[in-house]
Amino acid sequence: MHLSQSAGTLMKFKQGQIIQTPSTPLPGWYLRWVPWVTSGFAGVGYLSGVLTTQPLTLVSLLLLTVTYGAWLVIYHLGVQRFKVPAHPGFVLALFCLACASQFIPLPGTNVYWLPELPLITAGLMTAIKPRSLSLLAAGALCLSSYLAIRRIVPDWDVSGQVTVPLVFLFIYGYAAIIRELALAHTAKDASNAKLAAAHTQLQEYSTQVEELSVIRERNRIAREIHDTLGHALTLLSVQLETATQLEARGDPRLHEELLQARQVAKACLTEVRHSVEALRPDEASAGSLQEHLRKLVANLKPPAARPGSHSIWKRRHTLCTQN
Repeated sequence: MHLSQSAGTLMKFKQGQIIQTPSTPLPGWYLRWVPWVTSGFAGVGYLSGVLTTQPLTLVSLLLLTVTYGAWLVIYHLGVQRFKVPAHPGFVLALFCLACASQFIPLPGTNVYWLPELPLITAGLMTAIKPRSLSLLAAGALCLSSYLAIRRIVPDWDVSGQVTVPLVFLFIYGYAAIIRELALAHTAKDASNAKLAAAHTQLQEYSTQVEELSVIRERNRIAREIHDTLGHALTLLSVQLETATQLEARGDPRLHEELLQARQVAKACLTEVRHSVEALRPDEASAGSLQEHLRKLVANLKPPAARPGSHSIWKRRHTLCTQN
């Protein structure tokens, strides 16, 4: 019984853990929209390059379209295929295209849109492990943006030069935080799934332990009833045999022997009643002791009268009356 209660308590604790660690919807919702938001920013960068470049030659337009188009295709293929884990070829292709997008010949263009694709790619570099390698890749993208802008604007002011690395650092840090949240969300979902499976298994074990405890308790009570009845019936058999011999000799000790036999029978009935109450307390406690004794005596009566049995019952009744 104690083992069953301990298993039940542990099962409730496991269930409480599952309830206390629900899945957070925000990271999952955010991750579903990240590819589309990223594609939107990349599209804004492409349109900015097309609209701010005057004049825009056909070669420049084709190079710009191919570069941005290839970047978007590789990015979406990588997201759908690799999900959270980053494939080296996928990351390297995005890195090369982002660097190449800044050195497309676009005379007279606005330089402020040039770092847009490298900024997005720097955020994706957080998928590289170890972290030092991802920081190195993000730094290389920042350096390429600095060189591309410096190539177009030789007299670039100091505030602009300081702003570019700060923006890259902010984008990289923000993307790293979001990625860690996504990984923690995924790990928590996996942990909750394992915890739910363990809870189900523990519930099954608890049910089995409870059933085994009930069976063992019933077997113990059955053995106890068997031992009690065996001892009492053996004693009654000896006492009745003695009473038979005393009756044959007309010995006055017959009455005392019958009283002892009756006490043994009462003690046996009491023990059996206690054992039955332990086994089935609801049924055994219903009704009075007299009702149980009458039912027990009725069950012990023979179904049909045998020759000579009437005189035996008559003599027993006479002895009980005299007592």
